Amino acid sequence: MNTEDRLGELEKRVIVAETKTRELIAQTEAERDKLKLDASQLAEEVTNLKLTLEKAETFKKSFLAFLGEIPQLSQPAGQRIINLETTQTNVHVTTTMQEVKADDKSTRGRILFLATKGFFKTQRELKDVVEGLMAEGWTEDRANVGSRLSELAADAILGKKVMSGHTFYFQTDRVTFTK
Repeated sequence: MNTEDRLGELEKRVIVAETKTRELIAQTEAERDKLKLDASQLAEEVTNLKLTLEKAETFKKSFLAFLGEIPQLSQPAGQRIINLETTQTNVHVTTTMQEVKADDKSTRGRILFLATKGFFKTQRELKDVVEGLMAEGWTEDRANVGSRLSELAADAILGKKVMSGHTFYFQTDRVTFTK
């Protein structure tokens, strides 16, 4: 056998060895992954067993307490102890009517005047309110209008919502505006 043939034979052996090595690595990785999965399944089973044990302990305590409440098991003949426990929940909600009076001499009153006309039945931004006041013939400082709107929202007279960086004011169902 000449040198080239030997070299070719050695190359074939190296290729076979590389292939077997890759197969063994893949097999080892698969077994490692399976062991990880088995470990996580075991941890889950341990957790479930702990929960079952806790439930069993709770049941045992409840059952023993129940047995203690049966007169013939816990008391001498002729004696009875009866324990009654009741729970009653009463919820009473009252609606408080608060009357807010305002006149059109202040910015707050002028905003409320707009509200009595249904202006806030749709959501309004600060610029809309300033324009609404101007339409009524009032010129108001934008910052002052913004402060009064914030106060009205804080007092729950108007609703306030911030969406996409825009602040909207609106009439809520809990407030009725009348002239």
